[in-house]
Amino acid sequence: MESFSSLRHDLLDLIHGRPLAQGEQALFEQLMLHKTTLWKIFDIPPRNANELKEVQSGKVSIHGKQVAINADFANQVNFISQQLNCSERIVSGLLLDVVAENPNLTAPRYVDMVLLEYHLRRRQLTDCLRLIFEAVNLDDPNANPTVSRMLHYAMTDLNAAPASPSQSSFSSVLLREIDFLSTTLEATENARRSAQTNTVAPSAQNGGKFGADILNARCESLKYERRQLAITLYLISLHGLLTPLDVKTIVEWLSSNPNHAMTYYMLTTIMAMLDIVDPASPSGVRRDAIAKHPPTVAFMKTKLISSEWSEPGLQATLLMKWTLLSTDIRRRNASLESVDGFMSNQLEAQIWGAVQAEARKSKLPALLQSLTIEKLDKRDIPQEDFKSIVLQSFATLVQACLILAPSELRKIKQRQEDLVLASARGSTRGGPARYATPLAAPTPSSPPRNDVAMLYSLLGILYSSLPNDSALPFWGSSPRHTLSHMEAAEVMAAKLPAFLQWAVWSVAPQDTTMITALYDMLTGLATGQQCSELTYNFMARGGIEVVPDSTMPPASSSGGILSWEIIFNRLDTWASSSASTRAPPTQSLGRGFVHSPQQTVQHPVLNPKDVIMAQAFLHLLAVVVTHSISVRAAITSHHQFRAIPTMVSLIPLGIPLELKGTLFETLSAFCQPGGGSVGVEICKAVWTLMERYEVINVRPPSQSGFGGNLMNVKGLEVELEIESTHGVYPATIPFLQLLCTLIHTVKRVSLRERITDPGTLSTIPENLGQPYRLPGIGPFVAFVVDNVFAKIPAREYARPSDRWQMNDLCLCFIERSLASFDVESILASAEAGPLKAESLVSLLAHPGYDIMKMLLAATPLHQSITSYIVEGVDAFERGFADEEPFFASTIVRALRIVQRALEIQDLFLDVLIPVLFDFEGASSVGVVHPRSYFTRFDQSLSFGPHYVPAIASYVAYPAHPELVLLSVKIMSALSMSVALSSMAVLIQRSENSKRIMAGYIHILQSESVEDVLSAETVAEQSTGAGAPDVDLSIDLSQATRLAVLDLLIQSTETNSSYQSFARWLLFGSTKRSQQIEDPHALGSQQTCVHLVIELLNIGVPRLKGKGKEQEVRGTPMFMAIPALAERCYHILHTLCLDSSTSELTMRYLRTREDFFARHLAAIPTQGPRAEVEPFIEIVYADGTRLPTTVATFSAFLRSRSWIFNLVALELQVLMNRNQHKGVDDLLAILFSTQPIYDADPEWQDAIFDTFREVGQSNMRIIEYLHSLAFDWSDHLTVKPVDVKYLAQLPLHSCTRKDSSGCEVIDRGALLSLLTFARRSLVAQSKVATPANMEQVALESQYILESCAVENHRREVVYAAATGFESWRKMLDMALLRCFHRLPHDLRENTLFDLLQILPTILHSSEVEDSTAVVLAEMTLSAITKLREDRQQQIVLSSLSGDAESNVLPAERLYTILKNILECIIDNSRLELVRGNLYASIANTSTSSLLPPLPPPLCRMALIPQGRQSSSSPIQANSLALMKGGLERLVTTIARDAIDGSEVWKTVAFNLLTSLCQLSVAEKQYLVLTYLVRHGILTNFIHGVGESDLNLQAILKPDPDDLNALYVYESKMSLFIRIAHSRAGAERLLDANIISVLGRCDYLDARPEGDQDFMDQDTFLPSAVQRYHQLFMPAVELVNAIVATLGSKHASATNQALDFLSKHSPTIVILLKNETEDLSLSLLEEIHLLISLSTNVLHVVPKTDLASTGSGFGAIHAAILALSTQYLRAGHWVENVRPITDAEIASSNALSSGFGSESKFQAAVRQKERLVRKAVVAYLGAANDFTEPEINVMLAPSTAVPRLDERSSHFIATLPTLGDAIQALNDVLGDLEAMLNQMAFIASELSAREHVTVENIQEVVHLEPAVLQELNINQKRTLVCQEYERLEEGLKKDVKIVIHTAEMVLLLLWRHAMYYCDGHHVKPAEGKSYAIRLLSMPEPDSFRQELGRSLQPVLQRLRTVRLGEDWRDNQAYMEIMDRRLRDTVGLHQNDEGDDMSMIS
Repeated sequence: MESFSSLRHDLLDLIHGRPLAQGEQALFEQLMLHKTTLWKIFDIPPRNANELKEVQSGKVSIHGKQVAINADFANQVNFISQQLNCSERIVSGLLLDVVAENPNLTAPRYVDMVLLEYHLRRRQLTDCLRLIFEAVNLDDPNANPTVSRMLHYAMTDLNAAPASPSQSSFSSVLLREIDFLSTTLEATENARRSAQTNTVAPSAQNGGKFGADILNARCESLKYERRQLAITLYLISLHGLLTPLDVKTIVEWLSSNPNHAMTYYMLTTIMAMLDIVDPASPSGVRRDAIAKHPPTVAFMKTKLISSEWSEPGLQATLLMKWTLLSTDIRRRNASLESVDGFMSNQLEAQIWGAVQAEARKSKLPALLQSLTIEKLDKRDIPQEDFKSIVLQSFATLVQACLILAPSELRKIKQRQEDLVLASARGSTRGGPARYATPLAAPTPSSPPRNDVAMLYSLLGILYSSLPNDSALPFWGSSPRHTLSHMEAAEVMAAKLPAFLQWAVWSVAPQDTTMITALYDMLTGLATGQQCSELTYNFMARGGIEVVPDSTMPPASSSGGILSWEIIFNRLDTWASSSASTRAPPTQSLGRGFVHSPQQTVQHPVLNPKDVIMAQAFLHLLAVVVTHSISVRAAITSHHQFRAIPTMVSLIPLGIPLELKGTLFETLSAFCQPGGGSVGVEICKAVWTLMERYEVINVRPPSQSGFGGNLMNVKGLEVELEIESTHGVYPATIPFLQLLCTLIHTVKRVSLRERITDPGTLSTIPENLGQPYRLPGIGPFVAFVVDNVFAKIPAREYARPSDRWQMNDLCLCFIERSLASFDVESILASAEAGPLKAESLVSLLAHPGYDIMKMLLAATPLHQSITSYIVEGVDAFERGFADEEPFFASTIVRALRIVQRALEIQDLFLDVLIPVLFDFEGASSVGVVHPRSYFTRFDQSLSFGPHYVPAIASYVAYPAHPELVLLSVKIMSALSMSVALSSMAVLIQRSENSKRIMAGYIHILQSESVEDVLSAETVAEQSTGAGAPDVDLSIDLSQATRLAVLDLLIQSTETNSSYQSFARWLLFGSTKRSQQIEDPHALGSQQTCVHLVIELLNIGVPRLKGKGKEQEVRGTPMFMAIPALAERCYHILHTLCLDSSTSELTMRYLRTREDFFARHLAAIPTQGPRAEVEPFIEIVYADGTRLPTTVATFSAFLRSRSWIFNLVALELQVLMNRNQHKGVDDLLAILFSTQPIYDADPEWQDAIFDTFREVGQSNMRIIEYLHSLAFDWSDHLTVKPVDVKYLAQLPLHSCTRKDSSGCEVIDRGALLSLLTFARRSLVAQSKVATPANMEQVALESQYILESCAVENHRREVVYAAATGFESWRKMLDMALLRCFHRLPHDLRENTLFDLLQILPTILHSSEVEDSTAVVLAEMTLSAITKLREDRQQQIVLSSLSGDAESNVLPAERLYTILKNILECIIDNSRLELVRGNLYASIANTSTSSLLPPLPPPLCRMALIPQGRQSSSSPIQANSLALMKGGLERLVTTIARDAIDGSEVWKTVAFNLLTSLCQLSVAEKQYLVLTYLVRHGILTNFIHGVGESDLNLQAILKPDPDDLNALYVYESKMSLFIRIAHSRAGAERLLDANIISVLGRCDYLDARPEGDQDFMDQDTFLPSAVQRYHQLFMPAVELVNAIVATLGSKHASATNQALDFLSKHSPTIVILLKNETEDLSLSLLEEIHLLISLSTNVLHVVPKTDLASTGSGFGAIHAAILALSTQYLRAGHWVENVRPITDAEIASSNALSSGFGSESKFQAAVRQKERLVRKAVVAYLGAANDFTEPEINVMLAPSTAVPRLDERSSHFIATLPTLGDAIQALNDVLGDLEAMLNQMAFIASELSAREHVTVENIQEVVHLEPAVLQELNINQKRTLVCQEYERLEEGLKKDVKIVIHTAEMVLLLLWRHAMYYCDGHHVKPAEGKSYAIRLLSMPEPDSFRQELGRSLQPVLQRLRTVRLGEDWRDNQAYMEIMDRRLRDTVGLHQNDEGDDMSMIS
């Protein structure tokens, strides 16, 4: 027994016009595959003994395979096959499928599931049959090809004519199956009555038994199957496809089963077969053949006049139908006149016989009424979709009778009139001889016959039930729908208007019965707007002409009986007859409403016929004014009619209560919403008249003469007690209906009317009841609540339905009072200005205020409503709602009230009550209770454990859709309540918890494909407080499902507690340890989260390699219903993001569903098509056009965004857990260029190939980006209007965020704003004339349409922006966290592909600013990643020996650079966008500057340390590419650098730095030229001085921000870069940069070295560290200028000297550095300061050097003092501590090289060498190296301090010879260590093939994943390359150390010569400033002492071997060694050694 799910789904798509998921060919292949099964329907093989033996043997053949089964399986198969009388093999297959899907169920559950699956497949089969014949448009010659093929299939394959008489037709099979289903259903219902609740599984001891629940489901399924087969049979008969045998069978069936459940279906089927259609059509030919078939004619002639029928009504109907068909055929073929069955007398006799049969026992009107009222006997009421078909079939019958047999009708009427007259005279007459059955005279006990009156009534009932304006043919108009053959003939012949004219003409004025019947008929014929207007005009003409100016003869004067004037005059006469003898002057109420106050009343005397006729007329009046607003206005404004005052004035009179009830019903029709301002005036007039006539007691209690209070009881209050005595309420119920109608709500008034007539909701007069009581309708509220509703249980009821109808009406009044209580307007009023007293008084006088006071307090009303809700659950469970329809409506009303109370209680309690309490005029309208008097409704529900579970339980009754929707919405509101924090616990502990969960699961399992926006709109307008009456026919399944999803989203986003209601729905438990269970596991529970995942998995295949689960069924939800998919993805994303549910949710999705990968692979690039007005057209980058709607397309984009977010989250989680396999799978989908699926479904082929074009990247991540860069056009256009009155409307105040977060113009707020504006214009008399009103209406329409277009734009733009943002998140995660997981050969191409498209999209002017920011950020990220990836790319390419792969592809770089430049220059984007693009260009230009790079592992740096001597080709070409717009580019960047925000100033300066770096190699130096030409450079330099105070502010311990520091650093970086060229240095010097720096005070604001300024525990760097960041760039800049221009440049050196002198105190403090903690930045500053001092020393006057108190002399003294410590290695090196985060990180990382030295220690060592070299250079410069005369810098002391000696309080001011000797010793030791390292490296490189790689991770700092991919040879090559890099670095360090050693040797030799040769004894003039305070030693003794100190050091010097690279340095050091030895007398002793050294 196969499943028809896929075929059913395809047929539904075909019916609804959706694209077929598998294609048209696949559909017809399925049809042919299932043809035999479809034809046989339920012809399933019965039980088989051989199959039973096979099952009992333990092996059964299923689907051609032998399957081993156990004993339980065999027992279950045997039991089920017995119950179903079905083949054991088929049951085995079903059971096996159920077990495969649910492997862990219990045995009883398996039995139930098999039965459910069995009937599910049967229902699918019947659905397919119905859909096949629905899809066939047999009579449409222009049918599309698919329908034509379907026609051929239905005609030739399914419904082919039987080949032989013994063969059954398809329709015969249907009839047989319907009978068999009826028999099966009867047996099942009998079994259900005696069944226990649960199923008992079969076993070896007992046979098992189905439970009552499963039998209930079986009964419902059997009924459904039977209905579907009956409808299929009807569809077949509709096109004349029944055979004569089928016709005979159906007629026989009807004669035998007149009260069967299928009677309506069978009757409609045979009537459709006997319809009169176009004789030339195929169906007409087939019908003619049936009608002329002699055996059929003979059978019908005999059968239809036989006495076997137990239901004459059915017999007469079929006889009439058959006769009319025969008459039509005879009229078209005159030759049939003599044929039996077609003779005229036979046909007339048959018509008469049909009438006689109906007269004897007519059931036709009752049958029609049963379709709209209640069941008749056992007949099932057809479903709504078939009910209209039944009614239309009767309408067709009646119309055919009136068209084809009008003369017979006239004869019947004449004959019956004669009989009535004869009866009156006491005589009888026989009928004409031609009638087969003579008509006997009525007996005295029987009433006179009046079949024509019955016909009139039948027409009224029939057309009242048909769609509006169905009776247009009776008025001479053509129907709106496509005309049938008979309707087209009627339009030509105009027989129906003639009938209506005859009906009016033939009625005598005194014949009250016929006049009443005429009114009944006109009531039906007036249904619909056009028909009501035609009826009104007809009666306004006095009923003389049906069709004005027609050729039909007018009626006689008796037609005046149908005049409006006559009828209203009669009503007025009744009212006037009761007037007092002295009538006071009348009072006009406007619009024709005239009221005369009554005094002494005389009640009119009415007979029963008058009452009945008045009721008929009032019914007609009600129908006319209901369907036509213009007719309502015409009648009420007619001064002669005085309709409203007349009817109200009749109410207090003593007329029958039934007539009084009809008056109330008619007034209700007049007061229906939708009448505009006229309707509002009517309502106000009715309120006023009821108040004045005191329909109920409206006055406060009066004081009696004895001082007691007497309540006046009058009017309806008295009549209510009378009605209660008899148990019937003919007046009270209509009065309640009137009160409900008088309250207008927003949902009952159209949007257009609310725009054109803003006051259509204010139906209550403002001062009603004053001055004798409080204003408003308080007495009416009290009457409804206290007199009626509160006493309903205590009254008697003859009809139980009256009780529930009164309940329903009372709650309806309460509900509408709350709905119209516009408490929300108080917020709008408050926003507009101070609250006005009028607005507050109107709220207080509104009935909603009184109702809210009762609901929010402990009142009987509150108790009654909650009790109804609680007790209603049990009543629904007992099936009481099926017995009493008003009960269900009552519960719905109660839930509407609760929902509205929850909606407005916050505004009522927190806004209105406090305002009223302070309002002075509040007391004038009653007592205002304080806030503490009230209790929130949700809080009151928490007082009992049964309230909330009861509300939640209503989701279990899907037969009442609004009940379910309201339950969900109320639970959504309660889930946000603080008072109900444990709501989930209450529900879980309730007895209905399983039912509640099942209800929510059932909601989510809905198969509705309704558009989400349409579903929400319909639900909003048709449900909730103030909506129209409950309509069970409205499909709310989609809206309810959306409400459930919204509940889950709302609750999970705002409440992460495990005890929230949403968590319980999702996970089925409130326990913290709850996990998502496998729904098929043993003992598991299916919850909402499973359904959400199932919804999303529809049509989404698993990835290849997953086996059978790869099969695709259906269209994915993101393509079919994207708005629904968006909500589902949102829920899962929220669960995955929440820390409490993230792990369990993501694990379930990842492991069981493979969710992330499959959905990422399935989501297409192109959205779904939706050609629904108003639609938009999307144009993709490749030119593809997609028609869709804003809602559909936006929801699709947002759905895809949620998928991207989920994938990004999954990548992050997987990377954190090192689950690289999952990461690789996702990256393979994102970056793969191959198809994801082995065989894509058709919908995927069409969509996924959109962007796969030649030369275009087809990586999915690129395709997604392409798909977001679309153009679109809106087909909703607005015609421009000159706005005069509403030009100043503040539309911005109407913006609200929708559920997706998009800011749109709220329609409700806009309507309120327009209403307020219109009222203001009217109040200001600016709008007075109709022309003004028309202009305002036109402007209002224009504004609404414009806002609609603007909302479209906003929604699409926001959805696209959301898509870009989510795409960015996913790409960020892939680039930042997972990029190393991509193949190496794919990484760079991926980045280049991204960079190729990102700037292109960004350059478009259509891109929004928010999207532009995302694109710019992604451009920067991609370029940054490209730079980072270069290292590994170079490594891999160098290992492979491919030298060309080291170079970036130039052309692609040029294109990227060009696109980015265009984005900056051509578009005026946000500063944020430009800033990211600036950073991108900076990175791009730096990437372009990559040189050939001799060492393959060099690092990219933003600013290289040295200048390029010559530019590379890429550099030159990049600069050439920029030259065209370089000036504009530079000025744009400079403008942002000057005026931009701080962060982007920094980026702009960095870009200018990069451009200077790029341009410096050019001779013209264009960047500098443009900076100077436009005065930009000068502005920058002045900015340094202007920022002095801001820079000082950042040195506070806790500054506000450091933005000024960052801008300063980037600016100084630019200056330093400019200073690296001579032209740049000169321009800076000309702009006085050094002078500006010299005047800056921030350089002197050095913080103290206390803890407040050195705190390292804060996020910000310490103040001392920040000061170094300020000071160092300034010194570096001055140093760079002097170094570039040279020390001979007088201006530069003088300005530099001035800079040092001005900041001398600060520099001295910095050089002294009395703290022991040192930093690398301080060492760098010391190095720069000493270097700068060295360069300017030659221009310093010697007198300044001698002055140590200020100026440069102080700096000189500080340097000399500093040299005493820094010349030699000592403890100061150990005092250098890491300060910054980078330094701390480097202190924990080993340096590349040897030993355990960290990177930080290596940096300190490097800095130590530089500082020592600078100190030695300064001493040498001060010593005058090049001059013959010496300036003594070293004191004559040879004492050398020990290494462990610590500094004391005494600080030396001059270095000594001992310091220099120790410095030389330290330098030589450092040199020896480096030479040893170089020797080791050389030895390693000499044997490359033997290099060890065990410690490669310590030598080479690459990612472990990269190293693991290398083989041993590649690793050795990599180690050797690292050794080569280390060797190059060591050579540079050796050079520094050698230079230092050379200078120390020279310094020692000159001072040794000075002291040892006695030059110090006779010092020259002016040369003694350095040693003026020193005592000079004796030369000879000092020589010996110095020799002893130098000997070990010089001996160590001789052991140094520098090698070939430093031969010159070696020679120099040997010379200095000899000279020192000669000077100190050591040469003679070491002569031998000296000779060996020279050799």
